[in-house]
Amino acid sequence: MYVYNHSSRDLTDYLDRLEKAIDKEGTKVVQCKTVEELAEKSDIICTTTPSTTPVLPNDRALLEGKCIIAIGSYTPDMREIPDVIWDLVDKVYIELPYACEECGDLSQPISEGRLSMDRVMLMHEYLASGADEEAGDGKTTYFKSVGMGLFDVCIAQKILEQAKER
Repeated sequence: MYVYNHSSRDLTDYLDRLEKAIDKEGTKVVQCKTVEELAEKSDIICTTTPSTTPVLPNDRALLEGKCIIAIGSYTPDMREIPDVIWDLVDKVYIELPYACEECGDLSQPISEGRLSMDRVMLMHEYLASGADEEAGDGKTTYFKSVGMGLFDVCIAQKILEQAKER
């Protein structure tokens, strides 16, 4: 597991606690020196910042084939995800419709014409459909959360369970 922090703060204690929480022999949590290093080494990228500018590189090659989960940027002036994402994904998955107005990662691309509503899918509809055509097939996937806490907890639990299985 790879972690990147924009600040220069030492995360050694946090990384040790995270490894213990995962509790799977062989699991190592590594602090990356750059966000590009993190993107290059990761299959799943989670962003959790209140940034007003994208925190991931606007580099197609670094984001292609990744699963991106953005849970920061919860106001219209905040952004975590770069514009290149709209060239890589067919759909963005959200937990609630108001996400399209509430967060800059969606409201700004919609107002700029980069994202249309036919490319937005509610996560519960996707899960209920039983479809998994994008999972594991090399496509870039993007889930944007705007803070439905219960959904965040369920997703985090599922990720932790899968990490322990591996």
